[in-house]
Amino acid sequence: MDVGGCVILDDCTSLSKLPENLTVGEILYISNCSRIVEIPSSIKVGYSIVAKNCRALRVVERDTVNGTLDLSGCNSLERVNVNRVEGDLMLVDCVNLSQLPESLFVGGNLSVVGSNITEIPNSIKVESDLMLNGYKTKIGNKVFGGQAVHVDA
Repeated sequence: MDVGGCVILDDCTSLSKLPENLTVGEILYISNCSRIVEIPSSIKVGYSIVAKNCRALRVVERDTVNGTLDLSGCNSLERVNVNRVEGDLMLVDCVNLSQLPESLFVGGNLSVVGSNITEIPNSIKVESDLMLNGYKTKIGNKVFGGQAVHVDA
């Protein structure tokens, strides 16, 4: 299935799976779809992926996201296997997420507020602001807590 614009799935509580070979020209927006477990890598998205409050979502895998990747409120999320996000990467309140990919590049802001991430690898590149948890997070050999940190790439 090819959609030139956006696909918006809001409160589709009975939807458990996305079409395998879906192509979305602009934005894939999924909100409050409580049974979706994954966003298959076979789904092609032209710009941003927003999956807010998808409580069963566990894994997101893709090489590059050309815009924003917002997975806020996906409290079952365990793995984000993404190499490059050209826009913001928002992982707010992803309480089961404990690590980020080693080679991650984020072209905008990276927010891990409310996640279980306690260490940001030195190899990660963030072009704008890094928003951390309210408790201590280690970046390299420095420890920060509850603040925005500007990271020069």
